[in-house]
Amino acid sequence: QASQRKSWCVGAPASCSHARGGPEAMGSACQGPTGIDTAETVEPLKKVKVDFSGQWASQSGYTNTIYDNKITWSTGEISNFDLQNGKRLVTQLHNTQYGGELTPDDRIIWSDGDVWVRQQGKASGGGSTRDSCALGALVGLNCCQDEDVVTTSDHGKPRAAPAFDGPPEAPRRPPPASVMKHGKPNFSGSWTCSAVEGDMDKFLLDNGVNYMLRTGAQAMSYGVGRARRIVVHKGDEIDTQVVGLKEFRQTFVVGKPNQRTDSQDGMVTISPAWEGDVLRCHVVRDDGSKSEQRHMFDGEIYVVQGISPVGTVAKWLFERDAES
Repeated sequence: QASQRKSWCVGAPASCSHARGGPEAMGSACQGPTGIDTAETVEPLKKVKVDFSGQWASQSGYTNTIYDNKITWSTGEISNFDLQNGKRLVTQLHNTQYGGELTPDDRIIWSDGDVWVRQQGKASGGGSTRDSCALGALVGLNCCQDEDVVTTSDHGKPRAAPAFDGPPEAPRRPPPASVMKHGKPNFSGSWTCSAVEGDMDKFLLDNGVNYMLRTGAQAMSYGVGRARRIVVHKGDEIDTQVVGLKEFRQTFVVGKPNQRTDSQDGMVTISPAWEGDVLRCHVVRDDGSKSEQRHMFDGEIYVVQGISPVGTVAKWLFERDAES
């Protein structure tokens, strides 16, 4: 790019068009009171464009993608953003606005305190490299837990995450005869989430869900009135269509280990088995992380229970739709 001849006025009065940077200032010399020709050859200033595109890991370990003025969150949700002052992006998620500022060491500092670190390489499209349970948990209720995950105690000392056994089952009403077949519960029907139980925010926090996504989950009442499950249960075969934030269809045979099936995290390996009248499904994702679903009845209420890595219990209660 050719250089431009730009003049600077030394000691010029304010009325001088060169001092004001008028159009005639370009390419000419100005004789100020000192009588010095200060014309010099300089390179034009280049406008630096900050590039946010790429894969960004949050403090909780979830990967979000920024590409083409869009953020694809680890849940699969997409939000647009505006760029302010060249290095600050502003986006809106679930009617809440968040700002993130890019630092020289390639981090995004968010207004809610979260910090994202750019991963190697740049994004080439709109998908994320790693889904999380996050808001998807409201639909499929897979509580993501890495095999070697370690949590931190109140005193900052690491402690190993407990196994999936979790706390003892709370007392439940026995399921009515209408939902029992061959001595086991049958989950067939169309079900809508009617209530949740437990410390939902702590449950999501335990599972590494950041503040923005937890706020969004709370705004959507953690799936109450939104999450639906349409189940066809014949013998040991269960076919579930999950409808909500992300739709998918999950099929498996109870008692058969290591089956491949779909989930809100994509294809997973699942091992479902009965434990009394509770169906426990151990799930292993392709990245090695583990989760568990527990399905049971409390009277006529269909209960899906999750247990966090530190033992926090959360339950989603489903009532049968009238047409089913």
